[in-house]
Order: sequence, then C-alpha cells, then structure tokens
Amino acid sequence: MAHSASGLLLDRFRDVGGVELEGSTNGATMRPMSVSKRSVSIDDTVAARVERAADEDGTSFSAWLSSAAEDKLLVREGLRGVREWEDESGELTAEERAAGEALLDRLLDDRVAKSA
Repeated sequence: MAHSASGLLLDRFRDVGGVELEGSTNGATMRPMSVSKRSVSIDDTVAARVERAADEDGTSFSAWLSSAAEDKLLVREGLRGVREWEDESGELTAEERAAGEALLDRLLDDRVAKSA
C-alpha cells in the first residue's frame, strides 16, 4: 500500500508525547541496515566540521553524514506532509502551528535525551 509523505512521517514515531502514532518500536529493535558506498565531494570547511562533530558524537564520518541526511529527509517528508494536509484541509491555524511546534520540541528533546 502506498503511503503519503505525512503517512511515512507518522510511521516513524509511536506514542510520542502522549500522541499515539503508528509504526515505530521506539528503538526497541534495530532494523537491518544495508550500506551503499558512494563517493561524494564536500566543501573542506564542512568536512572539517563534520569530522569534529563525528568525533564528539563518537561515530564515524560516514555514519554522521548518513544520520544528517536521514534527518534532512525526515524534515523534507514532514514539510511535504504539511503541504498535503493543507491542500486537503486548508491552511493551519496559529493554534495548530503552535501545537505542532510544541510537539516538535518534545520530540527533539526526547531524541536528544535518548542519545545522551
């Protein structure tokens, strides 16, 4: 079954901040990971910053870049989901935006706390 971008984003999280969402195990299990090797060009300054960040996070350069790319893709999927929802339901109200920002803050706080 095909998922919309918003459905894909919702499938990534479950029971976060008191909101029951479908599809995640909250880190209880790890999904098998396959790796695709790529050769990429990165600005020297950015590469140095990534190297420092990877060292600080105790991970490899490649793993740090992969995680950053996944984060960027999740944001992109979320924005696409919001656009789809607004196309169907109308523009978000100020109250809905505030509630979304509050949920995002809780999700990010939980994510930082779990990684510490």
